[in-house]
Amino acid sequence: MVLSERSIKKYDDMLENGLINELMSIKGNSRKSELEDYREEIFAELEAGEYKTLRQIKAMIERKTGLIRSRYRIGVFLKKTNIAQ
Repeated sequence: MVLSERSIKKYDDMLENGLINELMSIKGNSRKSELEDYREEIFAELEAGEYKTLRQIKAMIERKTGLIRSRYRIGVFLKKTNIAQ
C-alpha cells in the first residue's frame, strides 16, 4: 500500500496526540450504493413477485426506482444483502 505524504502526516499527528483507537479504526472510503436507498422497496417486490432471473430483477428495479444498473452490479448488491446465494 502506498500512502501520500498528507496521509502519513495525518496518521503521525494522530499517533502523537494519543488517538490510538481512532488510528486503528480507520475505514476506507467506500461509497454507499444508491440501491441501498430503495432496499426495502426492492426486497418487498422480490418477495411478492416471481422473479427468476437477474434480467427480470433489473427490469423491476428500473421500473420501480428509475436507477439503471447492470445485471452484474445488481447481482453484487443482492449477494451483499444475502438474497442471491
